[in-house]
Amino acid sequence: MKAGIVARALATWALVVASVGWTSVGWASTPTGANAVFAWQGATGWLPLEFRSDHHAYLKLTANGHEAVAMIDPNLPHTTVDAAFAHSIGLRDGDALELGLKRLTFRGLSPAVKDLSPLQAALQHPVGVIIGADALSQVIADIDLPGHRIAFDDFAGYSFPSIARYTPLTRDGDVWLAPVSIAGHRSAHFALDLIGSEPVQIAPNYARSLALAPTDAPAPASDDGAAPDGRVLLRQMKFVGVVSTDVVADVPQQLRLANAGSAQGALGVGTLRKYRLILDLGHDRLYTLLVNQAGRDMDPFTLMRPPSPGNATPNFGARPAGGL
Repeated sequence: MKAGIVARALATWALVVASVGWTSVGWASTPTGANAVFAWQGATGWLPLEFRSDHHAYLKLTANGHEAVAMIDPNLPHTTVDAAFAHSIGLRDGDALELGLKRLTFRGLSPAVKDLSPLQAALQHPVGVIIGADALSQVIADIDLPGHRIAFDDFAGYSFPSIARYTPLTRDGDVWLAPVSIAGHRSAHFALDLIGSEPVQIAPNYARSLALAPTDAPAPASDDGAAPDGRVLLRQMKFVGVVSTDVVADVPQQLRLANAGSAQGALGVGTLRKYRLILDLGHDRLYTLLVNQAGRDMDPFTLMRPPSPGNATPNFGARPAGGL
């Protein structure tokens, strides 16, 4: 039942975002007045992420000086503020938004004010702010999901970890896409979905084109009478050099993304939680490292074939001197 609730929540979130009309607005509308101001050495250092068992991640910040709980969605061109929270702090449509974190302030944001209560109810967690690409494109966002932490850095003087895997991102309207290969086929564009908890979603047309085998794994129950999603078995999936085998993927009637664009699928936090993701949206690039349970970064270039279904077991790589 929980899976069905979360799936419905994500579908609700997609409708909320679509109602803003961003799918036709595109990246060019991102406000040029947005900027990031660092208070110390161009870096925040590590900040805690609350990472729940349903694979959703939250962080604390201030919005115009008021404490709030936030999520991150790089596929939103504009940061979104919950309508009830906005009313409580006196923020109205058209007002400027300032987000504050330790040693970092995002200024000049032009947020959308929307009712996020359906999402909050489904997640059973407060959400006052969804940080979008208008803020994230001003910094390097280092999201360590296994370590339950996040850091933001200035472009100037930043060096990516030497063992991190570089992947170019493709921007399609408001969506950021990364190459994913299924069963040895030519790479397709998959969205990076930091809101979605499912490991993998496959677009129905793409699933049919690959003749993917259905699986007996039960699909999530629907709570609103809608037909449940189908599921397929991915014998092999390759993302950022990591090969996973026997991955069960959802095939929803429509990708549960706010702005799916040309995406053939989506990687949710259920998959991305294995990685330290270093997002540089300002330059259309992603750097990744696998992280083991001891918190050590692992080299994704030298991988052994995973011995168990749905897992990728790499060789260990040395952590860069000094770390990040």
